[in-house]
Amino acid sequence: MGKKSKDQAKRQALAKQKKQLKRKDKKYEGPLDPDTQYRPTLREDNSPTGFRIVSPSQALFEYSKPLKIYAPNDNGGTDEALEVGMSLWNYSARIKDVDEHTEKEIMKSVMTGLKVDENKADEIIKAMTDRFLYLFPMDMQPEEATFMYMRKDPLL
Repeated sequence: MGKKSKDQAKRQALAKQKKQLKRKDKKYEGPLDPDTQYRPTLREDNSPTGFRIVSPSQALFEYSKPLKIYAPNDNGGTDEALEVGMSLWNYSARIKDVDEHTEKEIMKSVMTGLKVDENKADEIIKAMTDRFLYLFPMDMQPEEATFMYMRKDPLL
């Protein structure tokens, strides 16, 4: 065997060894997280009477719909309204534990995001808090679920 053949055989053996190591790294070894929760299917008949099942993102969009009237007809305005909607969502979800600083911050957020005065911002905050509590009653929500129950008839 010549010198070239020996070098080529060494390179081939080394390449084969590297390939086997890569295969070994990719080998599936079972579930990554043994504490994975069971996720029920999103079926209407699982929801309480008068409610429907929605994902958290869909719930946020439905909740934020009334804020669209304050947004200009461009993407930037819609984004601002949705951002204010997210802030109001978080505020409404923990309304019982809100301090004065948080109330000032949410007021400032609504005023700058929707370009309204303080009185109108206060009206919007109250209306959206009532809307949240009506659409998504906390006593109806499943614990640690990946979905929410929303009223079928959003009156507010």
